[in-house]
Amino acid sequence: MNKHDFIRILREKLQNLPETERETAIEYYDEYFAEAGVQNEDKVIRELGDPAVIAKNLMNEFYSRDSSFTQSNQSQNQQTTVNVNMAKKDTSVGWTIFIIIMCVIFGIPAVATITGAIVSIVSFIASLIITFFAVGISFIISGIILFVYGIIRMITDPIIGMFILGVALFMTGIGILSLILTWIICVHLLVPFCKWCVKKIKGLFNKNKEGRIEA
Repeated sequence: MNKHDFIRILREKLQNLPETERETAIEYYDEYFAEAGVQNEDKVIRELGDPAVIAKNLMNEFYSRDSSFTQSNQSQNQQTTVNVNMAKKDTSVGWTIFIIIMCVIFGIPAVATITGAIVSIVSFIASLIITFFAVGISFIISGIILFVYGIIRMITDPIIGMFILGVALFMTGIGILSLILTWIICVHLLVPFCKWCVKKIKGLFNKNKEGRIEA
């Protein structure tokens, strides 16, 4: 075997290597022979050994290095994926905190305003009820008192007694009308409004409960 046979066998056995790796190996051994000189070819071939074994070792080294590189890339890709997922999670948590803060900043004044409006409406209706009820009771009591006084006065002065009886009946009628208005306000205004408020509050709590269940 001479140099050309050695290089030919080595090239044949390295066919499965990428061209760059194969040509680099061939060039290395070609230069090795050139530096040793033509007179030392037999000595170099004995030192190097079987070119097929050399080719096998070179291929094992290359694939081992390539496998390590692939595993390294896979590890880096996995780490990158983890970092991306963590970044997305951090971003999601950040947006959640931001939304909660905005809801607190703008939600509390809105809730306070709505609550104040509801309290004001209820207070207004309650004041109407109390006013009409008080007017009705006072007018009825005053009418009864004037009616009794009118009957007594008719004994001594029938004309004034009749006038007082008329005023008494008028005041009693105003009192009864006030009580009727009080009942109408309670039944047709206050009670429906309170039911509407309770219904809206229950609906809000039910929505929040459904949202937590879905989450």
